[in-house]
Amino acid sequence: MNSMPEATRQKNNSKGVMPMSNSSSTVFDYSFAPPQVFVATTTDLTLTVSNPIDGPTIQWQGGPNGDEIDVTFPTGSDISDLMNQLPVQTRVVQPQGFSCVRSGDYFAIKSAVGTTIEPGDKIVVVFESAVINGKTGSATVGIQEYIGTANNRTSAAISKIAQELAVIAWLDPYVVGLYEQANLNWQSAAGIGVKIFGFSGGTGEKDFPVSGDPPYPGTTKVNVPSTTESQRTYTLQVYTGDNRHAQQDVTLTQHSPLITSFTGDKTSPLKVNSSVTLTWHSLFGAGTTLSSNSGLDRNNPQSPLDVNPGQELLKTYFNNYSNLPETVTYTLAVNGFQEPAYADVSFTLAPVGLVYFKYTTNNEGQLSGVKAVLDPEQWTAQKIEFPSSDLAILTFYQPGGKAEKYYLGSGDTEHPQIQYFNAQSKGDNMFEFSWVTANLDASKGMVLLPGNIQITGNEVASGSKSLTVTSTAEYTLSGVGTNGQSIVSKLVVQAGS
Repeated sequence: MNSMPEATRQKNNSKGVMPMSNSSSTVFDYSFAPPQVFVATTTDLTLTVSNPIDGPTIQWQGGPNGDEIDVTFPTGSDISDLMNQLPVQTRVVQPQGFSCVRSGDYFAIKSAVGTTIEPGDKIVVVFESAVINGKTGSATVGIQEYIGTANNRTSAAISKIAQELAVIAWLDPYVVGLYEQANLNWQSAAGIGVKIFGFSGGTGEKDFPVSGDPPYPGTTKVNVPSTTESQRTYTLQVYTGDNRHAQQDVTLTQHSPLITSFTGDKTSPLKVNSSVTLTWHSLFGAGTTLSSNSGLDRNNPQSPLDVNPGQELLKTYFNNYSNLPETVTYTLAVNGFQEPAYADVSFTLAPVGLVYFKYTTNNEGQLSGVKAVLDPEQWTAQKIEFPSSDLAILTFYQPGGKAEKYYLGSGDTEHPQIQYFNAQSKGDNMFEFSWVTANLDASKGMVLLPGNIQITGNEVASGSKSLTVTSTAEYTLSGVGTNGQSIVSKLVVQAGS
């Protein structure tokens, strides 16, 4: 007789040697199918390892020293033993990358790579052709978890019943969403057929003659055939030729939809040209929608999904920029049985900055070529107006709809202007920086960065500075207007150009 040794098995990993725990609290839930077995038969045993639907997301650590679940079957001919000898073959149904390998008197469930196990996810392992011994009674399968720092023990009982008139039934899964189906499975003994009651339509029953070898197996699809009914009970009845019968009930539950996670891979404040990857996980849904005040509207999108809040706003609020929201909210709705499930993810957009609003050409004091660049450049909620030949006005709208205005030209005598700012290569990494401004407070000077170069006096209105540039850098010229308003102009200079 083989059984789980008391606190003797150890797991060697990078976290050190961990002795077995006697804790009954486990990370996962465990169940076997079939939940009962007939003595002296050969059958597949399916172990389902479930992350509860209200559990946390679990990051399974892969590799030889990663997370592990050990399963120990009691073997031998005693009442407390389950099978005569350990199964030879195992098969992992899901997820990909997992293995179940015998190691001495137990089976180790592991994964070569790390994986995420969301609430409601399952690890399904089939122990093939288990030879059940001939003694009726209850056998206890030992289960040991090594998940992260958790080290827990639990067990699962499997009843062994005589090969007398009986039917064993189970569902896979026991809980479904709207319109979803489950597999109703059964094994029977000492009968000539199995009737199942509880179907919708007609007589509500179906008849299945026994076939194959004992324990006579069968399977059929079932559901909860109603949009208002939360459960449906199916009754399986094995019968004989002389009208004897035995029966068992199984109940299928229809669950309302759940959203177990909904996240983005970036946080606020978010640049207006940044994309975000939205990821979600839901259960029991019959359909999904994703909507946003940015104008995005998707039916049945697939996770993960890349979105771009700022670009979506520009499209939706084209020529209506004063009503731009500052915060973009994505709402995930999962429809199904009864009420939908909802979850939100929101991103506040960072302010847009001015790179420059200037003339691009200075021909011996004659300025021409009006151009504006924002940071980020992709933000198109802007316009340049020319109310007169000597004045240009830049208006751009921030996330939130606030308008900012900048002025360029001799037609304005109130607002600060950096009308021209450029750098010309003189060779040998030497550049001449030059500028023209208007309406600046000369007493407060200007600053040229990097280097914290102070510009004062008459040079504030117009001047130049020779600088050595050995690496590509952004130069910023800043000043303060006579009205107290600040102004900047930025310029990227490439070394060697």
